[in-house]
Amino acid sequence: MMDRSVSPPTGVGTGVDFGTTNSAISVARPDGTVDVVRFPAFGEVLPYFRSVVFFEPPEPGRAVPGVRAGPEAMAHYIAGDEGRLMQSLKSFLPSKLVTRTQVYSRTYALEEIIGAFLRRLRAAAEQVVGPLGSRAVVGRPVRFVKDAEDEDHPDALAIDRLRRAFALAGFTDVTLEMEPVAAALAYRAGRRAAGEGRAHRVLVGDFGGGTSDFSVMEVEGEGRVLSTVGVPLAGDRFDARIVHRVVAPHLGLGSHYRRGALAGDKPIEVPRWIYKNLERWHHLSFLRETETMHLLREIARGSDAPEAIQMLMALVRENLGFHLYRAVERTKIALSTREEAPFVFAHGEVDIRETVTRTAFEAWIAPELGQIAAGIDEALARAGCGPDDIGRVFLTGGTAYVPAVRRLFETRFGPGRLSGGNELTSVAYGLAELARAREAGRALAP
Repeated sequence: MMDRSVSPPTGVGTGVDFGTTNSAISVARPDGTVDVVRFPAFGEVLPYFRSVVFFEPPEPGRAVPGVRAGPEAMAHYIAGDEGRLMQSLKSFLPSKLVTRTQVYSRTYALEEIIGAFLRRLRAAAEQVVGPLGSRAVVGRPVRFVKDAEDEDHPDALAIDRLRRAFALAGFTDVTLEMEPVAAALAYRAGRRAAGEGRAHRVLVGDFGGGTSDFSVMEVEGEGRVLSTVGVPLAGDRFDARIVHRVVAPHLGLGSHYRRGALAGDKPIEVPRWIYKNLERWHHLSFLRETETMHLLREIARGSDAPEAIQMLMALVRENLGFHLYRAVERTKIALSTREEAPFVFAHGEVDIRETVTRTAFEAWIAPELGQIAAGIDEALARAGCGPDDIGRVFLTGGTAYVPAVRRLFETRFGPGRLSGGNELTSVAYGLAELARAREAGRALAP
């Protein structure tokens, strides 16, 4: 059988957008078009592939767990099959605190887990568009998101891990490119397709699950990139605020427990790191580790809020992290068009119901909004221009729909200069354009 990782590619360039929440693959064709791969999922055909991995228990006589990814992983998880779901894998890349994890009896390095996901993403894409070859242009944020516990910001570590993971998926010749630059190329392609040729400067805001990236670029002429700025927060941080304010209080945040006679009768607060892990999708699965479950059982025995701790234990034990994520996402999306929205998370022993107002949500995310605003201003300053010098603002990514985020841009640039489109695929599209330029021997700058 021919090794598809080295088979002649069917296009002239491959772009891969490995995202915190969703991933996408695009192929530049010889006729000048770009195809964004569409994947079957739950009766639909979608231009993205959910960035999740599901490890199944090993079959009898085998030590290696089964691995599912994307829609297939979600289907097994939602069906209640036994296994371990991991999400937001990209967020681990710069963390020196996370190197390996044990899944059943097998120990995996981080790049092996991401590589397993990428292999299945690649295989699903090749079923649609044919062989992808060994060369690809891969997106990267301007700055990788880091955990607060890390003392520095090791982008070099993240890049090395990313390259090794892609190599495990058969992409052995990888060029990394800034994601907001790729989004700017997608914007320029859309303008040209619409017959709009006026030269101007564009500010691109690319909002992912983990990072918010900004780029100022000259659309025509030399197509120079004037600045890139990365803010290491985005949609996942907004989710964390909802988990902290709405979910965690129902699960015992701020409650206390007694450890028994050996420790005296003084109550101890339930460790807040448990709830911090609950707020971070990429850390949630680690709460199922044996030592943490033992601690939770000890807390439950002496808790002053036993029902809340039992719900917390059920959430962790039943691996309900992705269901929680979906409940938070539904509420966040609803608040983009409504002044208030219900939060409903009801699975087995866990039943949490609240009403969340947009006013409250915007107050919770005010610190993040301030950092995003500072990122916009820094991108303009580095480009040597002010708001009046920007002809268009192109916003991409799901967080761009949050009204408070959009107001940041409307206040500076006016609503008439804001545009968007293909929020989940614009980066992948631009990466394929960059791959086409690479294959043609041209510089990667647009």
